[in-house]
Amino acid sequence: MSPAHPSRADALFNPLLVTFRRVAACGSFNRAAEVLFLSATAVRKQMNQLEEVLGLELFERGRQGVRLSPAGQALLQGLVALSGEARQVLGRAGAGAAAGEAALRVGTSFLNPASVLVDLLKRLDALGEQPLQLVPFDDRREGILAEIGKLGEEYDILVGACDSWAWLARCRFRPLGDYAMCCAVPAGHRLAGRGILALTDLAGETVVLGERGDSATVDRARQLLGEEGRIRLENGPFFYDLDIFNACAREGKILLTLECWRNAHPAFVTVPVAWDLRVPWGILYARKPSPRVAAFLTRLDERLSGPAPYSAPPTTKAAG
Repeated sequence: MSPAHPSRADALFNPLLVTFRRVAACGSFNRAAEVLFLSATAVRKQMNQLEEVLGLELFERGRQGVRLSPAGQALLQGLVALSGEARQVLGRAGAGAAAGEAALRVGTSFLNPASVLVDLLKRLDALGEQPLQLVPFDDRREGILAEIGKLGEEYDILVGACDSWAWLARCRFRPLGDYAMCCAVPAGHRLAGRGILALTDLAGETVVLGERGDSATVDRARQLLGEEGRIRLENGPFFYDLDIFNACAREGKILLTLECWRNAHPAFVTVPVAWDLRVPWGILYARKPSPRVAAFLTRLDERLSGPAPYSAPPTTKAAG
């Protein structure tokens, strides 16, 4: 199949990203419009919207058509890799449906991709034991708590990094690993080329991090940064989304981030920090899991022979 034509795997992506891939393959808004059965005006509007949402210039426009900018090339490379994983998941889901077994609905988003769970199941040689259905969800900070509240309804499980009391007040959590807490430094910044950051390196900089009291790890980072004395700290939103990356890119600020988000935004370079701060990642599921989810977690625990599920202590911060 030509890369200019949509595939079943495209159903797992935001429509704007699907259109972006068609334009990149065709090198023209008009030709992409023909493939997608849209007007050229609609395609241009979608690409303008995508550039606005991402805060990036994805195309270099000319009389002979369009070509990808460096940021557009980086985005396309990431989408091509994700498409390969999507096709594999669809194949396994189809095989499961043919066998009459209900698929496990796994929420996936830009910052909380299901691919990390798929990779783990591959390593455990357990990928074919349970059919998976990927369901996109909204990870914007304004709506993420509502999405977590849909566990057991629209999704069976979500996969992501979590030590948020507001999240854990709404679900249960089975940790599977952890990620190092790092700093996302704007590309071209004086610190972007460092192999590792000492806290003294951040003197005179503005560091954006989550709100106080929701994450023990973020609060510890805030304490360590504050002890340096010359770092300006700026409380960000409860939860991370693409908007906060865009805002920090525009303003030249450093963002506290996780190693798993190193490719989340092409305007940043993710640099490790000389501290031992890590955030657990794993499976979020409903407080009263369905038999299918319970069976999946039991099989996973048998493979891992790991610890009991992680959950918030009784004195969790009230969600708000």
